Amino acid sequence: EIAHEALIDGWGTLRRWLERAHETRAIRERLEAAAREWNRLARDDDALWNAEQLADVVLLDPESLEPEHRAFLAASRARRRRRVLTRVALLAAAPLCALLVLIGLRLQLQRDLARRVDDHVARASAFEQQAQRLRGDVERARHGAFAEFDLMEPERGEALWDEASALSRALDETLRESGKALEAALSLDSQHPVVRELLAEHYYARAELADARHDEAEARALVERSELYDRDGARARRWRAPATVTITSDPPGAAVTLAAYETDEFGRMSLAPPRALGTTPIESLEIYPGSFVLMFRARGRVEVRHALALTRGETRTIETRVPAEGEVPEGFVFIPRGRFLTGSSSDDDLRRAFFAAAPLHPVETPAYLIARHETTYAEWIEFLDELSPQERELRIPQVEGSSFNKGVNLTPAARGEWRLVLSSTSQANAASKGEDFEYTAREYMRAQDWSAFPVSGVSYEDAVAYAAWLDRVGKVPGARLCSGLEWERAGRGADARRYPHGDRLDPDDGNIDETYGKRLATMGPDEVGLHPRVQSPYGLEDMAGNVWEWTTSSRRRGEVAVRGGGFFHDRLAARLANLTILDPQLR
Repeated sequence: EIAHEALIDGWGTLRRWLERAHETRAIRERLEAAAREWNRLARDDDALWNAEQLADVVLLDPESLEPEHRAFLAASRARRRRRVLTRVALLAAAPLCALLVLIGLRLQLQRDLARRVDDHVARASAFEQQAQRLRGDVERARHGAFAEFDLMEPERGEALWDEASALSRALDETLRESGKALEAALSLDSQHPVVRELLAEHYYARAELADARHDEAEARALVERSELYDRDGARARRWRAPATVTITSDPPGAAVTLAAYETDEFGRMSLAPPRALGTTPIESLEIYPGSFVLMFRARGRVEVRHALALTRGETRTIETRVPAEGEVPEGFVFIPRGRFLTGSSSDDDLRRAFFAAAPLHPVETPAYLIARHETTYAEWIEFLDELSPQERELRIPQVEGSSFNKGVNLTPAARGEWRLVLSSTSQANAASKGEDFEYTAREYMRAQDWSAFPVSGVSYEDAVAYAAWLDRVGKVPGARLCSGLEWERAGRGADARRYPHGDRLDPDDGNIDETYGKRLATMGPDEVGLHPRVQSPYGLEDMAGNVWEWTTSSRRRGEVAVRGGGFFHDRLAARLANLTILDPQLR
């Protein structure tokens, strides 16, 4: 009864033992079968158990297993470990692989980018080589044209200038293409050092070309573009490189000062306070580019001005004669030998059709003397009074007035005196010796000393006769009319200014058509020197406006011209480059 009761109480445990024994026997049978198959297949890994099958083996006692069964399980577990390790390794290597892939892609992109940049640079280089050849062609054509103009062969000069202009346009287009290629390269790699260096040089070269064309605004803009890429500032330093100047005088020992021109917002130029440079000779003085006036002073010598325009990096020797006081007649200015810019930088149509001028370029003149102001009626009357009656009659200033022009009539009055009449068809104003000439229609500058008016109504032949008289009587030995270049240099100084005092001429600067309201009744000459604003760098008066001045032509041999504009004409006519070719007998 007790045994029966114990059996009833332990039946569950017994049942579990029986079930486990049955399960282990099944696992053992599967293991035995799997081990035999594995051995039959020459221990092929594919016959080994996976992780799920291996999990069942924990029910078996390892000590109860046959050696071949334990070998099978060891091989299965080893393979399992290898797979786990491989999976872990793959998982660990995945980011590295991805990184390597990205690095590879990036390197490929960089190679592609570098190739594209190199392609643009190569394209730019080809254009630059073409531009270099064109640049030489342009320079040769320009210098050839300048030489022909200086030889007074305007037709040949203009033909060569047209050739130079066509080459210059081709050069500009080539450089634009080069610039576009370099900008395209920079858009791909904005920090590429070679491309930035090439762009700096590209824009600097274009700035030099604009400067050679006297296009200051364009040159300045291109230099600023160059400086954006000029890593070490080398080109900025080149652009501002000082000139090296040696200054000598004859005789030596002259005290020299230097004053620089400054330009205000309206284009007017004025001299800054001068600085002393010492006494001549002065060796290897560094002066930054610009426009200047050198002043030479020595005891017993006249004061000499020497207008000077310096370009970056040039080397110049200035040799200036300082005449003794008795060598320069009263009322005259000594202009030393030197270089200046002649002609016009205006567009070719205006330059040819209106100004009749050569393109702007440097020339040199010998030393000469020139009157400080226009010849006055007082000086002309002195000339007339020295002539025979027949000659005097030929040289009296006389021009008929009209609705479009002021008439001039200088007539003998009683007791050998003279009377001036300025007239139009509707009005006449007159004054005799000792009387003020009155412009009754003017609001200011009404009454003036007419004997100090510049003489007008005379021909080129009359002016030549006057100069011959000055020489004959010893007032001005060797007197003659100025050449066009001499007149222009005396009015311009050395730089490219349009008017004696800068690039702008306002109505109240000089005596032009607008000065007194642009009415015929108010127009007429003013006393010489009454408009000091238009004084030239050499101290000459009224070289813009008042009355036209006769010169020989600087354009063609045998021609004569009038320069400087007049009270009846506009500011364009008063430009220093303008010359109007006239018949020498015309008044």
